[in-house]
Amino acid sequence: MFSSSTGDAKPHFLSEPRLSYAENQSAVLEKADALLIVTEWKEFRSPDFDSMKQKLNSPLVFDGRNLFEPAEMRLGGFIRVRARQGFFRTRVV
Repeated sequence: MFSSSTGDAKPHFLSEPRLSYAENQSAVLEKADALLIVTEWKEFRSPDFDSMKQKLNSPLVFDGRNLFEPAEMRLGGFIRVRARQGFFRTRVV
């Protein structure tokens, strides 16, 4: 888990053994099975897709805020699950 405001959320999740915390955006991707985007913050809008793909165990991205362009994700070899009308719908783009 990484957020620039993780310090605020962390106390609420300390008892959850399945969560781990990262110091930065890059570290959170190391050996993660997927990336889940749940914020629209500017700092997450323009990732280094090549680096992101190398660090993830699989190129799976749950884009909960529809931040990323489908064509760019497809060209990068990502599987993108996008948010639509409040629900996630699986669509390989």
